[in-house]
Amino acid sequence: MRARRKYKAQVEKAARENHMARFNKRMELVKLGVVSQNSKNYRQALQCYLSYLESLQRSKGGSDLNPRAFDPKSDSAELLMLTGVYWDLAKIYDKFKGKDKAKVKYYLDKFVIFSKGTNYERLSREMLRKFLTYDTPRNRPLFKESYVTLGGGKCFIATAVEEHCEDGVVITLKRFRDEVLARNHFGRKFISIYYKISPSIAVFLIRSDSKFQKIVANLLGKIANAISFQFFRDEK
Repeated sequence: MRARRKYKAQVEKAARENHMARFNKRMELVKLGVVSQNSKNYRQALQCYLSYLESLQRSKGGSDLNPRAFDPKSDSAELLMLTGVYWDLAKIYDKFKGKDKAKVKYYLDKFVIFSKGTNYERLSREMLRKFLTYDTPRNRPLFKESYVTLGGGKCFIATAVEEHCEDGVVITLKRFRDEVLARNHFGRKFISIYYKISPSIAVFLIRSDSKFQKIVANLLGKIANAISFQFFRDEK
């Protein structure tokens, strides 16, 4: 029995060491990918990131990667690294003049799936917000859709068409939510219902053509003006 326990311990130790060695090898691929991406060598970065994904897929049985294949505790470092790789792949393919829109969507969807419900979901949402604010993505609607799906903006419908809204519309609607609706029972109930149904409406709007988005933005502008006149006119 003692010899059997000793043998079992040795096997488990070897398995852990082998697992760590493979993880370190994958981490080196990701590091090289980051360095290549920062130096704008996008082809090499792609090669490193895709090699990383292939290696990880083999370790998980060769099937398409999904969160169910990972243990949130023991695989936490791998999950964070994988989510970052999906994010970088989406940005790299976005730079290729829109020719790889399907790949941008695929990796963004993966990024969202592996971010949703994690302790770094807020970080993922913030990365999307900064990218949409300070960068110029070629496939902006896809990135905005991911942002909304991760709970970005909160005023989902207005966020979906904000590019066509007049200055101050989104701010007025958010003030109305926070300073009027949130202060009474029926208002809070409305906010709760809105948060449940508006993300799907926002995604529909993001996917709509700009003409329809402008119609919705114009309607929101009229609503914002009415709200401003009714509740905030004394501040002018």
